[in-house]
Formats: sequence, C-alpha cells, structure tokens
Amino acid sequence: MTSLVQAKTINSSGVYVVGHVDTKSCSPTDQGRRLSFNDVIRLTVPTKDGSEEVQSKTYSVDELKDLQSKLMLIAGKAEKGKDEVEQFVKAS
Repeated sequence: MTSLVQAKTINSSGVYVVGHVDTKSCSPTDQGRRLSFNDVIRLTVPTKDGSEEVQSKTYSVDELKDLQSKLMLIAGKAEKGKDEVEQFVKAS
C-alpha cells in the first residue's frame, strides 16, 4: 500500500486510542517509569484482504512519524515539479 493510500485510509476510517494501551506488559516495576508516546497512543485502521475479510492494521507513533516523513517527501517533490511547470509556462 502506498503512503498516499495509507493516509487516505487513516483519514477515512482510522481510530486513535489514547491512554495506557499496553496493559499486558504493565508490571508493578513499570509503575514508576515515565510513559512514552508509544505507550499511550495507538492507531488502528480496518483493512480488507482479498477474501473480503476485515482485518486491522495497527500503527505505533514511530510508524506514523515514518509515514509523515514519506508524505512530506512526496509533497516536496510534487511542489518542486509544480515550480518547474510554472517556470516552463512563464518561459513559453
């Protein structure tokens, strides 16, 4: 799935969970430690596989940051191409 398709799917049907999302690994020794964004934010997106069965894809904060970086690169390349087209049109 491309970055743009991922972003469109996230925007249309993504569900963010905010809170201590990993309660399974919470032991008494973990109670005094500081929580990170990965501990408290998770995104779940329903997806369909080829058999029309609904699955779900879960994104961590780090995966979302990676997707954001990819989208910024795509947007930067698109903007650069737009500038080249405008320059070409002005020169014509």
